[in-house]
Order: sequence, then structure tokens, then C-alpha cells
Amino acid sequence: MTDPTVAGLSNAHISCFREAGLDTRTAQQPILPTPVECNTLAVGLGIHNYDPNNQLCLACLINTMATLPNGDEAFQALQICGAGTGLKYGHDGNSGQLILSKYPIKNVREHSFDAFVANRVNILATINGIKFGFGYFAFNLLEDASAELAPLMYGALQTAQAQHFVDNAPEVILGDLNSGPEYQRYGYDLLFASGYHHVSPEKATWCDPTRANFAPCINAGAVPMMIDHIFIRNSSRVMHYNARLFNKNPITSDHIGVGATVYNCWWCFWL
Repeated sequence: MTDPTVAGLSNAHISCFREAGLDTRTAQQPILPTPVECNTLAVGLGIHNYDPNNQLCLACLINTMATLPNGDEAFQALQICGAGTGLKYGHDGNSGQLILSKYPIKNVREHSFDAFVANRVNILATINGIKFGFGYFAFNLLEDASAELAPLMYGALQTAQAQHFVDNAPEVILGDLNSGPEYQRYGYDLLFASGYHHVSPEKATWCDPTRANFAPCINAGAVPMMIDHIFIRNSSRVMHYNARLFNKNPITSDHIGVGATVYNCWWCFWL
């Protein structure tokens, strides 16, 4: 961190967490609401000199603090990241996706995107004769602060991940897409425009009113959003029924589960 402004903002960001009594190990997904002052410092660091690469510094601080003890030890992240030995991605670089199936999972392919803080990965796999795309889309954190800042966001965003799926043409696409009618529609709209239809329940899956007191929802303004989805390619023979929500009162997550039953309709000759 040779830039004194970057160093100062980085130090102030960690100090803000400490003064607010927040667990520095959870800077990426705080358990308690993050004060506006801390978020402002993070945005300031991310857009300093209008250089998106400064967001790599912020990502390093956040992810490296997660590996250090809570408290003043978090300031060690400044030296670690300054030496170039910090972490670009959290959770040991794992994508955060777990695929469980009653049937063999075949032809698995992963595509990783250069993204901010978390390793964003599209997974393609064939299950019971159906080609699936499993996604955990990125979102634009700077756009959350101001639409004018959106172009400065570092790394691949949801449109890149959605286009990758479109190019590989899975019959079913599902996951936490961080995109929907109420929030950053770009990936959501691209799938519709590219020959997919939506089969998820038309209901909020994130911060619905029944969980408005859940801390991450308070932090985001407790605005109900539909951002977890299941899509099916229009030209496929895949049919569905029983689109539904489940796990409506999660304890450790601010997302409600989305489910549907899909099957290959080989006898549907009219399609």
C-alpha cells in the first residue's frame, strides 16, 4: 500500500469496524448492521483515483481479516495485504455452491470469473439426462451506493455469468443470481431475452417481511427481493411442476429456498 490515501482509508475502515464493536472476521457478511460510516470508507477506498484495482485492496483486507482473530489483530491485514500475501477471495476460494443429487452428476465443468471478494463460478453438469447450470452471480456493490459509480466496479458481473450460461445452453439454470425484478435486473433480463423462461414462484426469496428483523436484512434496508431463481430454456423438452418456496424461516441465512420438480418430456412431440 504505497499510496498514502489507500493506506489511510484501509486503516480507517478497520478502525470503524473495531469502534462499532463488529466482528472483524465477518467484514464480508457482517452479523450485525454495518454503520454507514464504515460503508462510506469502503466505497471511498474502492473508487479512489477512479481505479477499480483499489477494490482488490479492499477485498484483500476483508478476506484476510476473516483469517485473523477478532480485535486489534485485524490490523495485521494491512501489512499482509501490503506485502502482497493476502487473500483475493474468501472461504478458501470456494464458490459456495454444493450440488446434491439422487442421480449421478456427470460432465461437470466449472468456469471461474475474475470477481470482487468472492470466487464466482458457473457450474455445468448433466443429471438424469438434463443439462444444468448452477450459478452464484456477482452483483455491483458500487451501484448499491450510487448508480453513477456502477461503471467503476471491479471484475466480472452478472451479465458475464449469464452470457456464459447462454453460450453453453444448459436446459435448466438455477441459483442465487443476485438479480431480479427489484434489484440489478441485468442478468435476469438477459436470460429472458436469450430464450429462457422463469419457473420460480413469483415471491421474494431475500429479506421478506417475516424476517425483517434478521440483521443482514436490516443492514440492506429490509427490502423484499426475488433474486433466487430457476430458469428453463424455451427450446428444451424439460417440463416442470410444483414451483415452491421452502425453508421459510432460515436461522443462519437471509435467503429462502426455491424449488421445483423438472423432468425431460421425451414424449412431448409437439415441442
